[in-house]
Amino acid sequence: MNNVDPSCPQDFIEAFVLKIQEEKDNPDTEYHFDNLISVIRNLFSAGTETTVRHALLLMMKHPDIQERVQREIDEVVGQDRWRSVEDRKNLPYTGKRVCLGEALP
Repeated sequence: MNNVDPSCPQDFIEAFVLKIQEEKDNPDTEYHFDNLISVIRNLFSAGTETTVRHALLLMMKHPDIQERVQREIDEVVGQDRWRSVEDRKNLPYTGKRVCLGEALP
């Protein structure tokens, strides 16, 4: 955190860490590392849950899209391994449907 301008944090984590440093002598503070980790986990899981729920509902409503997504996954990933981050660039249809929630064919 040596390169952080205290008057202009660039993101939530920098702002939280600055607040941790500011309140380090306050025994009743809620600004500590464990709470930072907890908040980050909560934000990540909330966004992930919403995306997954939306994708599942989209697939239920549009079985043709579900079939095409499954076909693309089978062709690119196969059934012998788990999908990896590197596969994303080779899953354009799936990425648009699942991540962006597009229902277009």
